[in-house]
Formats: sequence, C-alpha cells, structure tokens
Amino acid sequence: MAVVVRWVFWEGDHYQRLGCTKMILNSNCPTRHFNLYFFLGNETSLASCPFRGWGRENCGHNEDAGVVCSNPGNTRDCLSSCNASSGYFLDTADGPKVCGKCSVNCKTCFGNSENCTSCPPNTFLNKTEPGNATYNCAPSCLDRFFPDPVTQRCMPCDKGCYECDVRKDNCTACEAKNDNDKKFLYNSKCVDKCPDGAFILQGVEGIRLVGANSTTEGRVEILHEGTWGTVCDDSFDIDDAHVICRQLKLGKALEARTRAKYGQGTGKIWIDDLRCTGTERNIKDCIMNSGNEMFTLMPYIFV
Repeated sequence: MAVVVRWVFWEGDHYQRLGCTKMILNSNCPTRHFNLYFFLGNETSLASCPFRGWGRENCGHNEDAGVVCSNPGNTRDCLSSCNASSGYFLDTADGPKVCGKCSVNCKTCFGNSENCTSCPPNTFLNKTEPGNATYNCAPSCLDRFFPDPVTQRCMPCDKGCYECDVRKDNCTACEAKNDNDKKFLYNSKCVDKCPDGAFILQGVEGIRLVGANSTTEGRVEILHEGTWGTVCDDSFDIDDAHVICRQLKLGKALEARTRAKYGQGTGKIWIDDLRCTGTERNIKDCIMNSGNEMFTLMPYIFV
C-alpha cells in the first residue's frame, strides 16, 4: 500500500526533514533516521498511526509537535449516559444536555471542566482562592491549609498555624501579625514564648546559605555524609526554593536564582535535577533524578 513517509535524520549539527511520497516500506530513501512514522491521514486516533512505540524516541523537547485545526467538526457523538465517575461532567446550561470532559488536572469535576471534585494522585483538592466556591487540583495548598493524604483535600490548619503538616494540629510555622510579632513552636504548637528553662533554637542543621552578606539569601549548600556540597540548578524553580526556605525557617521563597549568582562553590555537588512540589518539609524529601541518587554536576542554585 502506498503511504506518505516522512522522517527526521541527523547530519552534522542540524536536523533535516525529508519527505518521500508514494513510497513503499522497502523504499530506497535514506535510512539514517532516528524517528520514523507512517501516516495515511484517515486514522481516527493518533495512537492508530504506526510509530516506533511509546517512549521509544531520540528527541528533545525543542522538537515537540503541535497542530492548528480549522474549526470544530460538524459531527457529535450521542451517549446513552454521562458517567461522572470517569472524568466527565453534565452541562445543561446551553440547551441540550452535553457530556463534557473534565480537565486533565481533575479526576472528576462538576459544572465545568475546571471545577474539580476529586484529584489525580499526588495532587489535592484546593479552593481556587479563599472564599471561592470552585476547586482545582494542585500539588500544594494555600497558606493556612495542609494537604491531607487521607481525604486528598486541602484542609485548614489549627488557629494560629500558618503552616501545618499531615495533621491540622501539627504546626510547622506560626501566624504573625507583623515582622515584630514573634511566635515560637513548642511540641508542634504555636506559643507566645518558650516555657521557663527551654532554649530557643537559632539556625538549622544540614543546610546553609553562603556567598552573600545576608542571612536570608545565598548559595544553597547541603551537608551529606559529613561533607558540605552544592545543588545543581537543573530543573530548579520557585517550588524548590520554597522547600529550602521552609527548611531554613526563613519564610516563603521570593526568588529562585541560578547560574552561580553568589559565586561557585567547591567540592561535591550533591543534588541534581531537584523537583520539589513545594509542600515538602526537607529538601531531601524531594524527587531528584531517579531514586534520590546524588550526582556531581554544575552549575549551582541560590535563593
């Protein structure tokens, strides 16, 4: 059967795209290719088109495909029922009953595609903003809420807690009226002062900021196996910075900085491809490469 064949092959430092039309599979077209696809054009699903197999590729994201479609088609499918438990919602606002598809961010939804009622794994049902009646699914929660692993919803922390972890009464940061309003954590509760005879902890162990004349910014260094080392900036973003600032007890992150902003470190580079969701309590709880392995790559990250 005649098909239209198009492939991408590597020559020198450039990708070149060639097309061979009306060729059969044993054609004499060049065979120095990475990715080979065959399209007839009449398939009803992309997955119906022959290709090398899911995940079998040699591409970079600079080659991600996209399309521009002409307009909505004239044909609609009729359904005997609309199964809301399978990622659909019933929309009767505009005349005929319509069975809509929930957003990819929702497991189930109600009323519209973005108003989630339950969430995919590792995300939590979260009000879009305080006082709003609509919900989305997010990997982290608003201030004064915590991601409840049992209900998979963002639940309110106890009064006085600015942040809490796992349970509403397990405070990890305290509510303060202003910068001069100091609060203290004692047995996971927020108190106005430490009990008599107790000590006030200053600083934290295992993580530090260096390279700046400031206690709130600098190059991030981690203590691992008794040796201080840096963190590579691959994939580093504000979610990673939030976890670092939380661990340092320095409030929320204002910025994530890369490219050796505070000078290059020395010795080991302990962490690469850090991918925190923003809710972790410790940088070592975040995903980094595969299996939380440590790598020595550069450059370095800063907050």
